[in-house]
Amino acid sequence: MIESDLLRVLWRRKLVALLTGLLVVVGAIVFLVRQPPVFEARASVAVLPERNDADTVSAYSAIVERLLPLYASQVRSRTFLDEVAGELPDTSGEDLEGRDLQGKVFADLTVGTAVLQIVARANDAELTAALARTTTQELLRQESTNTVARLKVIDWPVVPSTPVAPRPRLVMGASMLLAVVLGAAAAVVWERWFGRVRDPEDLKAASGQRVLGALPYERRLQSGKPALVVGNPKMAAVEESLRAIRTALIGPSWATPTFRRLAVVSFEEQDGRSTLAANLAVVVAEVGSQVLLVDADVHRPRQHQIFGVAKEPGLSSIKLRDAYRNSVAQRTGFANLEILTAGPPPATRGEVVDLYVHVVPNYQIESTGEPRADLVLIDTAPLSVDADVGLLAAMTDGVLVLVRSGSMSRKQLRAALETLEGVGVPVIGLILTMSTSALAAVGDGDHPLPPGNRRRRRR
Repeated sequence: MIESDLLRVLWRRKLVALLTGLLVVVGAIVFLVRQPPVFEARASVAVLPERNDADTVSAYSAIVERLLPLYASQVRSRTFLDEVAGELPDTSGEDLEGRDLQGKVFADLTVGTAVLQIVARANDAELTAALARTTTQELLRQESTNTVARLKVIDWPVVPSTPVAPRPRLVMGASMLLAVVLGAAAAVVWERWFGRVRDPEDLKAASGQRVLGALPYERRLQSGKPALVVGNPKMAAVEESLRAIRTALIGPSWATPTFRRLAVVSFEEQDGRSTLAANLAVVVAEVGSQVLLVDADVHRPRQHQIFGVAKEPGLSSIKLRDAYRNSVAQRTGFANLEILTAGPPPATRGEVVDLYVHVVPNYQIESTGEPRADLVLIDTAPLSVDADVGLLAAMTDGVLVLVRSGSMSRKQLRAALETLEGVGVPVIGLILTMSTSALAAVGDGDHPLPPGNRRRRRR
């Protein structure tokens, strides 16, 4: 994930990042509150040669190197700590034993010197100083008969005024750094697993498919009534996005694309499918390609309302045996564009399947074997309403998949696309609708789809 993508995810999932960071900081505060203070007291003991003769002085370094670890082990031993516990003044009211002092008293070796640090740590300042003093005294007593070296206290322990742990500044600093890291990680994980697809970059990353563009959110189109936006100055942003999608789909030339039948599909209702199909048909017809728009949404047909033509006769009026002969397509007010409306509602589900599998694929072919149109755009019912739309899509050259911004998670999108791929339907491209993050179609930088044989422009 590049830096710009990370910043975009953090901004979109800032609430997740902030809550995660807040939990880390609160946890650190609770830790500091519940953690008892730990005080530390030290005594410095020097190891000196017992005699000043030449032999002893020359071997002094070797003697110290051997004695310091020995003294450190002696201080940690259970027998020694039992002696310390027995000599410890009863200032805390606790009856301590040697096992209670393990981990609280130890010796710290100062590398390169002949100094031994007697260290005591406890939750009570007075007890800490007493532990360090008593331990030092016991070590001096036991080593008083040593004829090789003698111990001399350089610094006696004092009662500490401030605890050494916990260290609030260090803990809070580390927690703030951890809050930033975990907050960013939580935002990315949430985006990956639960985040909704909201912009073209998300759509491309989640699907792995080519994104033809994005239609910006337009409040005037949210009434639920599809409408033509081409030529409407109030819909200029949407219209420009449509033209960018057209360019990404068929290219800027007069070439006829390799595909002739495209199904416009979506996974849910209110994705703007009928609006996009109608307006895309208009802008494709503008370049001189003969376009046939088929309203195959027999459940909720919309195209006759958009273009202001009669609903009947239409697709469902065609019988299989007449599919090659009778033309019930109607002219529109746009050059090079005809529309085949849905017609009367089919009586049975079997008739719907018959329309999908037999009538729609064959209607565009004339008796001479030539296609009626350079491009057939098929407006389908949403897959969530009619699963048989997959059969119709399988009879086409490919599908344009519409995804409404914020309607699907990445996981849901991948599962839905796998369903289409399972039918063997090639996905020509994806289009994001109702996008609030883009005011124009955003392609993936690829060239338009490859053209087929060039044909002369129809007049």
